[in-house]
Amino acid sequence: MSGFQRHPNLRGLRPASLRGIKKTNEYQTRISQRLYDEIPKAVFAAIAVSYADRLGSDPEELDNELATEWDILNQNGIVQPVTARARKFIRKAAQS
Repeated sequence: MSGFQRHPNLRGLRPASLRGIKKTNEYQTRISQRLYDEIPKAVFAAIAVSYADRLGSDPEELDNELATEWDILNQNGIVQPVTARARKFIRKAAQS
């Protein structure tokens, strides 16, 4: 953890840009909270790419595959909605 402490009066408040974003999801809760708190986002990305490589994914299609998986997870209520930028990758993948 970063060690950042919110002021007690601000506890539970989130910036407008983060409202509606889930703090947890059912897949995340399968990882111990201690490990989850320690893993940087870049490491999660490395793990995702490593798994994709092991599954034989085409490196040129990785962005499309990740954005599409994000969309599938969102449609099943597991994670927050796909951003407009990521949606472009999904449309591109659908056209392929």
